[in-house]
Formats: sequence, C-alpha cells, structure tokens
Amino acid sequence: MDITLIIFEIIALTAFASLCIALLIGVKRALLLFNKTSQSLDEMTALMRTIEGNLTPVAQTLDITLKQTTETLERIDKEIENASAIVGHFRAVAGRIDDLEQRLHQKVERPLLQAATLISGVSKAVIAFYDTFARKR
Repeated sequence: MDITLIIFEIIALTAFASLCIALLIGVKRALLLFNKTSQSLDEMTALMRTIEGNLTPVAQTLDITLKQTTETLERIDKEIENASAIVGHFRAVAGRIDDLEQRLHQKVERPLLQAATLISGVSKAVIAFYDTFARKR
C-alpha cells in the first residue's frame, strides 16, 4: 500500500507541478498581453494629445472662417437689397417711359395721320394735275 500511496503522491505532485507550470505560462502570456495593451494605450494617449494639439488651431481657423463667411453673406445680402432697389427704380422709370410713349402716341398719331392724309391728297392732286396737263399737250 505504501507504493500505491507513493505513486499517487508522485502523480499528485506531478499534476501540481504541471498546474504551476501552466499557471506560470498563463501569467507570462497575461503579462505580455498587459504590456502590449499598455503600449497601445500609451500610443493612443500620444495620438490623442497630437490630435488635441492639432484640433485647437483647426477649430480657431474654422471659427475665423465662419465669421468671415457670415460677414461676406451679410455684405451679399446688402448688395442684393441695393440691387433690388435699383431694379425697382428701373421698373418705375420704365413704367414712366411707357406712359410717356402712350401719351406721345395718342397725341402724335392723329395729327400724323391727318398730315399723311393731307400729303396723300396733295400728291394725288399734283399727279392728277400733271396727268391732265400732260394730256393737253
């Protein structure tokens, strides 16, 4: 029975030693993983600092650009208002010119037609007189 007990003790001791070795291997792998994770976090921290350092000037430039864009749009709005006022004045002038044209047309058309009728009548009379004078010869 002593030999059986010794064999079981050796098996138990071997299992315990194997378990300790497996545990050591696991701890070593965990340490490597921890080191890689720590390096990744350090790199990410450095990257975040770089981004933060670069982001501030970009945000300031963006703020300046937005202010300039707002000012430009306000100036464009004013110019559009001025152009609208000028177009309104041109429309008013065009309306007055149209009214003036209609009045002139009304005032001048009738006398011109009368003058044309008179000239036509005189020219017909001259032609008739010439035809009559030319037949008598």
